[in-house]
Amino acid sequence: MLNEFVDYLHTLSNTTAANENALAESQLNSRFFSRVRVVHPLEGFIAEQLMNGCGRVVLTGHAGDGKTTLAFAVLQKLGLMVRQLKWRQEFPAQRLVVIKDMSELPVEQRGQVMQELWQDEERRYLVVSNTGTLLEAVGWLEKNLPQYGLKEDLLKALQADGPYKLANRIMIINAGSIINIDPALEVLKRLLEPQNWSDCRQCIHGQHCPIFYNVRLLQQGWDTVRQRLGLLYRHLYEYGCRLTMRQMVAHLAYALTGGINCRQVAEMALNAHRAALRGRLFFNRFFGDDGQKEDGAAGQLYALRRLRQAGYGQILQPALEQRLWLTEDRSWTDYPLADELGREVVDTCTKSYNSREKAALRRQMRRLLYFWGTRWAEAGGEGERAAEDFIAKFLDSPALFDYLQMMSEKSDHYRKKIREYKRKVGHVLQEYFAGSCLAENEKREDIYIPLSRPDRPVPVLFLLARYFLGDFDLELRQTFAVGKYKRRALFLFLKDKPELCLELSLPFMDYVARRHRGELTADLSAFYANRLQRFKAQLIKHYPHLQRWELFSDDGRKGSLIYLQAGRSRRINLEFYAGELEVSFYE
Repeated sequence: MLNEFVDYLHTLSNTTAANENALAESQLNSRFFSRVRVVHPLEGFIAEQLMNGCGRVVLTGHAGDGKTTLAFAVLQKLGLMVRQLKWRQEFPAQRLVVIKDMSELPVEQRGQVMQELWQDEERRYLVVSNTGTLLEAVGWLEKNLPQYGLKEDLLKALQADGPYKLANRIMIINAGSIINIDPALEVLKRLLEPQNWSDCRQCIHGQHCPIFYNVRLLQQGWDTVRQRLGLLYRHLYEYGCRLTMRQMVAHLAYALTGGINCRQVAEMALNAHRAALRGRLFFNRFFGDDGQKEDGAAGQLYALRRLRQAGYGQILQPALEQRLWLTEDRSWTDYPLADELGREVVDTCTKSYNSREKAALRRQMRRLLYFWGTRWAEAGGEGERAAEDFIAKFLDSPALFDYLQMMSEKSDHYRKKIREYKRKVGHVLQEYFAGSCLAENEKREDIYIPLSRPDRPVPVLFLLARYFLGDFDLELRQTFAVGKYKRRALFLFLKDKPELCLELSLPFMDYVARRHRGELTADLSAFYANRLQRFKAQLIKHYPHLQRWELFSDDGRKGSLIYLQAGRSRRINLEFYAGELEVSFYE
């Protein structure tokens, strides 16, 4: 029996030639689209702005951000049930003009659309455009209206912390600023709804079908799997891999189907079903392989290429591994199907004499634990945070859960974590400013900014500025907001000048955590090192405004050096009297 919904899933992904209908316009005309559609957080806001707000909205972003689908959803919210749009569609009753996609228009016509949008005071406009196309169109418009500085204003709009009114006339909403993780996981939840799989329950291959097995596996542990998927995608996002809605849905659809359809399942030899089953299951296909060998077709998915680069699940956890592989009681999950798979993996590994196969099976077991693990004490975990410890190691992100706690002011541990990491960040800043590794010192309150050499550490440094840990604080700041959607980031800032700040992203917080636990090989990305250099320069520039003159005298003849040592630091003052140099040491 063929399940047509499986064929539909292949249209969402570009691993096969069956994705010719992957674009939004084709998806909207599919009879299955209503089964996967989810509410976008911007729908209500855009509809309100069109009818009762400024009346001119340009929706921009990258290809695959869901702009076209969002535009259709806005029209439905306004009571306009349309299946297809021409490049320009007018709705006279609502005095509304919709431009479906400006990238489909010639360059001159794009500029004319923007000019019409600028001049027409009678009608409402909803314009959908990729960011590059919008920049070109606004550049064309600026030639006729140079006095407004429109192109520069548009660049500000694309980096704004929310909807931005271009020249106070046209509202620009950047859909690319939305984190699409929750909507994408909501789509996966809808893919798993029982109505989509009723045919599979009656199919003679149902019990051995990898696709239906994936569905049952995910349905059985959905709450746990959803949380772990969210953490993995969030980690990718924080490390600079921003996936569009289309990219995530394509990835999840591929992981669910294993890259095969009902016809291929039926053609599989019955005795080969069990051997091939595990390689086609979600916990392997999510990473683009069968547990050992990579699937070449999966390399076309951008999300999978980035997952392979990230190398998740490679860090071993000895206590947990010992418990899993050397004891008979291996109950590590509350979900029967996952538990059955885990026992099969362990038994196969125990009987195998192939070292490469054993390594692959251990990696598969770690993947199973990541997605479905719940009984951490029985699996060999230690303490109340055993689950968090395993997940953090699987993702190689030691500060992940602390970071997420600090990103939520509702957390009971919010203030405690803020104080803890403020000291840790201060220590890392001191190391970076001094250019050498220093011992942890809970009592250290100073943050010295010396004139250091970038090529090698120097024990005696000329002091340029001296701050105290109490001069700084950490806080959450809103970086983007539209309607009910809000995104925030963590910042270290100078209390005396709050705009002098440093964003503390997850990669930096992971670096801080690694340095705190003594990993000397922990490395800081060039991007963030450059950001720290700018922060250092700003602190040096601002220092004279603090009026702390212990480093300088009015006659300019008194300087200050600092001697930094593991565990201690000493101040060295230089004074000139009658042409002679006097050196004084202070602890």
